[in-house]
This record gives sequence, C-alpha cells and structure tokens, in this order.
Amino acid sequence: MELKSDLSAAQQQATALTTAKDQLLADASSVTLDEQTTVQGNPKARAVIQRSGEMANQMKTAVTTTMEHLHSVASDFEAVDQEGAQAIKGE
Repeated sequence: MELKSDLSAAQQQATALTTAKDQLLADASSVTLDEQTTVQGNPKARAVIQRSGEMANQMKTAVTTTMEHLHSVASDFEAVDQEGAQAIKGE
C-alpha cells in the first residue's frame, strides 16, 4: 500500500465541497414563508422551513470546518513529503 499526498486532489475536493455548500445555502435561502394565507398547514410548514434553514446553516459550518481541516492536513502532508524528499537527497 502506498501513502501519497496530493495537494491538488485535496484542493479539488475542497472546491467540490464549497460548491455543494454554496448550492445548499442558495436552495435553503430561496424559500419564502407564506405570511398572508391562513391555510391550516402553514404553521407546521413554517416550522419545518425554519428548521431546514437552521440545519442548512449547521451543515455549512460542518462543511466549512471539514474544508479547513482538509486544507490543513493536505498542507501538512505536502510539507512532510518535501522534508522527506530533501532528506533523501541529502539536502
């Protein structure tokens, strides 16, 4: 088994996560609450929509934290790879 760091691949994955996060938040923020009609299900729908928005924000936080960790780990691995390569070359 080979363990190899790939900063470019990590950046691509982080970009994909950012795109997914942005789309999720765009979808969540595009919902508007009906404040004018008195349909029986409106209060429950309002609660569900608000909870969905809260969950979208929680997911945004989790994805942002994951991306930060991904960047950090990828950078650390890249630095260790560089140090290892220099040590092997005797620099």
